[in-house]
Amino acid sequence: MQLKPINQQIVAVVGASSGIGREAALQFAKKGAKLIVSARSESGLASLV
Repeated sequence: MQLKPINQQIVAVVGASSGIGREAALQFAKKGAKLIVSARSESGLASLV
């Protein structure tokens, strides 16, 4: 199986408002992935965008 480059992927990150989830979301975004993010803190997600 051949993997697609990350910039052609949709990535879901749970817990994206802080900590490891936030950093993962930022790194995937830098690589060009399309993100679906969720978290308990709406304000934390707002600051991510």
